Amino acid sequence: MSGIAIIGAGGHGRVVASILQAANREAAGFIDNNVSAELPLPLLGGDADIPDLIKSGVISSFIIGIGSVKGGASLRAELFDKVIKLGLTPAVAIHPMAMLSHGVNIGAGSVLMAGAIVNTGTVIGKNCIINTGAIIDHDGNIGDHVHIAPGVTCSGNVTVGKHSLIGVGSTLKQSVSIGETVTIGAGAVVIGDIPNGATAYGNPAAIA
Repeated sequence: MSGIAIIGAGGHGRVVASILQAANREAAGFIDNNVSAELPLPLLGGDADIPDLIKSGVISSFIIGIGSVKGGASLRAELFDKVIKLGLTPAVAIHPMAMLSHGVNIGAGSVLMAGAIVNTGTVIGKNCIINTGAIIDHDGNIGDHVHIAPGVTCSGNVTVGKHSLIGVGSTLKQSVSIGETVTIGAGAVVIGDIPNGATAYGNPAAIA
């Protein structure tokens, strides 16, 4: 039976593997051109091997296993589109210890890690990372290719635009709007809207 290919075998990719294993999903292995760590699943090959792996029935779907910090949201988005064009379907990985309320919508290719809490009415776009222990309260709107880092708290009605990174341990006040391609620094307390392309950090968060 065809399994899920994890694109990238670094730290984030290995966490994705652990989520799939915990959820009893059929993970085939990793796709990576440059591997230096011991892997919990087979290394299937590099990017050039994907068409043959599809043809032979080894893989049929994928999850991007590269985090936003290393390559940026743009790299994750580019890889996501590239692999779809090669013929794979984006899968979703949800850890059994994540908590999702009724009415949550999770986009294709997104990953929810252990301890994540997503409350009712929230929409999460495609190819997102909702990292360990992150909280997104009711009616959140999380755009495509967004990374919500470990320990983030988003209050109700928060909007995060596509390609943005919300740094570890930051807090977003209710109803704030974060623009596209924004970086929120670690530990920031966001009490007002942040425009497209900005970097903001501190308490209260200020644009750099």
